[in-house]
Amino acid sequence: VEEEYDYLAATTEKKGDPGDEEEDDDGESGEKESAAWIYETALNKDPTDPDALTALGRILEAEQKDFEGAERMYVAALQKYPTHRLALYNLSRLHSRPSPCLQTYGCPMT
Repeated sequence: VEEEYDYLAATTEKKGDPGDEEEDDDGESGEKESAAWIYETALNKDPTDPDALTALGRILEAEQKDFEGAERMYVAALQKYPTHRLALYNLSRLHSRPSPCLQTYGCPMT
């Protein structure tokens, strides 16, 4: 599991304290970055926390489009807690998404 956390630490930026974000052009604070920071902090305390691993997987998937990283987070969560419903659901959904080839070029799925 340390490997998964090391991967996460290498792919996300620490933004400082959650209250230190600057506002975006549309006036929203950096809530997404703040959420990632909160889960990273949780993983510093317990690198095998399945809830934090699952939440970070979702951030990697939805915000960073890092599907391989998200899969690693979901699998790490399931290694700790094999019946974690959200990790199971997210991993299942991740595996059932259309291939990038199909979406981009209309290639048949293999």
